[in-house]
Amino acid sequence: MKPIFAKAPSLGMRLIIAVIFSIMLIISDGRSSLMIQARNLLETAVSGLYYFANTPRSILDGVSGNFIDNNKLQLEK
Repeated sequence: MKPIFAKAPSLGMRLIIAVIFSIMLIISDGRSSLMIQARNLLETAVSGLYYFANTPRSILDGVSGNFIDNNKLQLEK
């Protein structure tokens, strides 16, 4: 099967298209209720992943908090 385009677009053209598309998304994001709903849907979908990715940090914060409390108790003796 012969490809539609003989040569892929240049990197500069790809960048220009990506920038234009990004600007269009930024403008439509604040003006459209559909984009607000899509953003809420994506936020809900990613929140579980964020929770699991943040779990090691939460555990380390708790452990370091216990060490700090232990050091304070040692100093109060």
